[in-house]
Amino acid sequence: DDLIEEGNLGLLRAAEGFDPEMGTRFSTYASYWVKEAIRRAVINRGRAVKSFALEANRIGAGNTMVMLPEEGRTKYREMKPFQRGAFLLAIKSQKTIVPIALDSTFDIWPVGAFWKIRPGKVTLRVGTPIETEHLSVRDKDRLLNEARDQIQTMLFGAASAADAAALPPPAP
Repeated sequence: DDLIEEGNLGLLRAAEGFDPEMGTRFSTYASYWVKEAIRRAVINRGRAVKSFALEANRIGAGNTMVMLPEEGRTKYREMKPFQRGAFLLAIKSQKTIVPIALDSTFDIWPVGAFWKIRPGKVTLRVGTPIETEHLSVRDKDRLLNEARDQIQTMLFGAASAADAAALPPPAP
């Protein structure tokens, strides 16, 4: 499925750059971009697998790792989707995940102001550890959702993400 998606991205790239006045058929032009997108995806996947194996071994050897699975910050007090990599790594290394929520960061660190952190109070909340000992790779989405739900509850209480998004943006 991932390679089909990559091929589709290559097809989109071909559609963006195709010039019919060059005298080339679209199928000929597009086949290059589709093959190139798939080739790069295969190379990148191989690098990612090697990197994951190395990190899983490091964590398994007793090294501690802090991962921030959220895609980034928003202008509003809502959580962005989580990436699966941290959870896959936790499962492969069979290490416990400890969900942590940092509350009130919007008040001291405005979005888009990377180096403009203001003095203020931030609350760190620690969730219930989640064991990964008997989980398989197929459980990564369940693990991700369990950690996300804990963090969301620590930040917003019983409110949903939609309720949290309705909060006003932080003061400038």
